Amino acid sequence: MGIPGQDALASGLAVGLRWEWALGSRGAGSVVTCIPGLFAGGWIWDDTWSSLRAEGLSALRLRDPLAALDAARDPVADSRRVLETLLDGLGVTGSIICGNSLGALLALDLARLRPGVVRAVVLSGAPGLEDGVNLGIGTPRAATHEFVTRLVDVLFYDRSGVTDDMIERTRTVFADKGRLFNVVRALRAARRYPARAALAALECPVLMIWGANDGVTPPAEWERYAGGMARGEFHAIPDCGHVPMLEQPDEFNRLLLDFVRRVLEERPADRPSGAPSS
Repeated sequence: MGIPGQDALASGLAVGLRWEWALGSRGAGSVVTCIPGLFAGGWIWDDTWSSLRAEGLSALRLRDPLAALDAARDPVADSRRVLETLLDGLGVTGSIICGNSLGALLALDLARLRPGVVRAVVLSGAPGLEDGVNLGIGTPRAATHEFVTRLVDVLFYDRSGVTDDMIERTRTVFADKGRLFNVVRALRAARRYPARAALAALECPVLMIWGANDGVTPPAEWERYAGGMARGEFHAIPDCGHVPMLEQPDEFNRLLLDFVRRVLEERPADRPSGAPSS
């Protein structure tokens, strides 16, 4: 596959998931990879994507929701292998991996198992430390507009920024019986994922950005855990729910870019033994 040329835009398909790539002026050593959640696609990263490109950073994102992947054995491991295939095919190493919700578990799992590929991790709305992931709205018998509207009420603190197009994109995920089955299976897998063990295994910098009002994956346990990490930091965005890059993009992007700048400026001598260099 290979990394496209300078300032190139490229897209493709990796084991059933669409991806998009942009090489910035700072080159392939500044890659930030954005992973969406289970039933919201890469469009949740639109504002972040623009900010990364304006900063001259190279950016890669999955465009499809993770429910589009038929992860027959283990939704977290199978989805992470797809991401590995994409990164290996593009020749990307030392990427800063950002993930929301289930995508955050993929980022965490990749950093745990392939530290040479991951330079730093940004987590948002990840499950795994609280008692469980419970949307509290049941499983729909039909993919109605009303069901997705109730889902929006759970995911967002302020739904005023949610458009009809966002609702319809999400409704189409639930309208597909195969994807609906993938959602149910992935939620079960998220409850079982050993997040504490994965976090303990990381040596790279870790940034956690949570919506302070996230009722799906509450921030308290993640903030507590980050406080005990040598290279971890936690930020809660007020008046914000489960998808801060969409609900509060300006503050999310400010925190992200500050972290990315610091990571890229880090000298090799500052990194723990075994950490990757670009």
